[in-house]
Amino acid sequence: MTSINNKIPGVILEILQSKGISNPEAINRFLFPKLSELPDPFKMKGMKKATTLIGKYLKKNHPILIWGDYDVDGTTGTALLINIFKAIDKDVHYHIPNRMTEGYGLNSEYFTTRQDFFLNSPFLVITVDCGISDGKTIAEIQQNFPDIEFIVSDHHTLPHSDLPECITLKPSDSSCGFHEEKLAGVGVAFYLAAGLRSFLIQTGLFSCKAKKIKLKDYLAFVALGTVADMVHLTRTNRILVRAGFEALENTKFPGLKELLRCCDIADSKINSEEIAFLIGPLLNAPGRLGTATFLFKPLLQTLHKRQVSYAENYLKLTTQEKGYVKIL
Repeated sequence: MTSINNKIPGVILEILQSKGISNPEAINRFLFPKLSELPDPFKMKGMKKATTLIGKYLKKNHPILIWGDYDVDGTTGTALLINIFKAIDKDVHYHIPNRMTEGYGLNSEYFTTRQDFFLNSPFLVITVDCGISDGKTIAEIQQNFPDIEFIVSDHHTLPHSDLPECITLKPSDSSCGFHEEKLAGVGVAFYLAAGLRSFLIQTGLFSCKAKKIKLKDYLAFVALGTVADMVHLTRTNRILVRAGFEALENTKFPGLKELLRCCDIADSKINSEEIAFLIGPLLNAPGRLGTATFLFKPLLQTLHKRQVSYAENYLKLTTQEKGYVKIL
């Protein structure tokens, strides 16, 4: 088998052919993914309703809470959305559950123990990498707090969802034009960010600030979460992750720079191996030990004085987790 345009080795072409990738156009798309080939965010089921609802809360200055999972996929997705809101000068609340005391997903106790906070005004909760299996919990929360609305942003799927009336982003839904089954949770969060940016520009709401958002910069979070969560690198994910590697190498987020420095790869070309075996375990350790909120600090946009110590303490937690594994 000869190379296409004498640029691609024959052995690579044979491997691609064994995966059903044989014609020149498909090969070029696989080997040289382009951001311009990404599907339109508004083809994702629920996107128009989600961005419209967020816009309503922003316009009325009502509070928003982002509820993320405690693994790397969830925390990077949560950080991505918080940083997007920061870019338009809007502060939002967030919560990363403690794995040991709260467990996975939403829990009603968090809301009932803060009922004065949630009864003061309408409240929007956006989940990241969780929520699709929390139908009963969402119903219970809404029964106790009628003014709380939910946007479920989750890449997991269920054969039969028992979610009450709320907005759900469904990238894998075959009835919409998006139909991408393999996005990571942070990938869904990125698409929500992209859709929100477009919505704000089109409606004139914070449009000047929204226009300044460079979405490619946020793909650094997508690369981290997608590779660490071992999500299949399908066409859309390949595009996101490839561009995300470049964004991570040139990141303007101080916390991400510190993480790269702690891994001794600050000046290196980033690849999936370094994320999977260096950065990923470093970010995963706090969540496994029940302290994922601590994990979260360096991922936020503003550089705090303590950010260096946050990043360096990842190394201590990773060592601690390895010690527990040896004991077990």
